[in-house]
Amino acid sequence: MVAPDNIYRLKAAAGDAAEMWVIKGAAHTNGPELEPQAYFSRILAFFEREL
Repeated sequence: MVAPDNIYRLKAAAGDAAEMWVIKGAAHTNGPELEPQAYFSRILAFFEREL
C-alpha cells in the first residue's frame, strides 16, 4: 500500500502496465477495512494473473 501523496507520481512512472486503485476515505493502511470484499478480490485476481 502506498501513501496517497505518492500514488499519482508512482503510477506515472510505472506507465500503463501498473494498476491504481484509490479507496475514497482510506488512510495509508485501512483500505481492507473500508472495502474488504473488493480489496481481497483484487489481491486474489493479481495473484492468479501474475503467479
